[in-house]
Amino acid sequence: MATRATSTYQARRLYVRQPAPEVEGRIIVGPPKTRAAVRTVPLPQIAVGEFGLKPRIAGHERSEQAITSPNGGFLRSNNWRRHTHWSRVLQKTQLAPLTIHEPRHTYASLARASGADLRYVQKTMGHSTPTVTANICSDLYSDELDHVATNLDRLHDTAANQANGQEPDKTNQP
Repeated sequence: MATRATSTYQARRLYVRQPAPEVEGRIIVGPPKTRAAVRTVPLPQIAVGEFGLKPRIAGHERSEQAITSPNGGFLRSNNWRRHTHWSRVLQKTQLAPLTIHEPRHTYASLARASGADLRYVQKTMGHSTPTVTANICSDLYSDELDHVATNLDRLHDTAANQANGQEPDKTNQP
């Protein structure tokens, strides 16, 4: 699916403004499904650097489409797959079958793992609510549940120590 997005290389931001899905071989530019679909996505340096998006987005005005085909038009998913050698990469990395939409979930997982709040991930993904993000990316939470359990244990230890007259920053652990 193509998306009409603009960017600024210096700010390392992708501004998603309109969906442009390919329907029966034609790209249809239309309004976003929801207000949340209009969003700003931060781009890590590894995605922008010399071998990433920099050659495609450097020098673009903010009003211009960010990522285009060599002739300046929409970059269709089949052309993108061919240009990036998608099938070969999937075979080499043993990630097949992986659609071009699924790396969005990887982005969400990595953002959460880096400490991003669920609302931040929701906004960058263009979901209407954090609940939608949580439901779609439910696999994000297994590690967090362990972290929550550990933090609850620490809170319990602190409360138990206070009840025993000990200082809150001292624990009974060896």
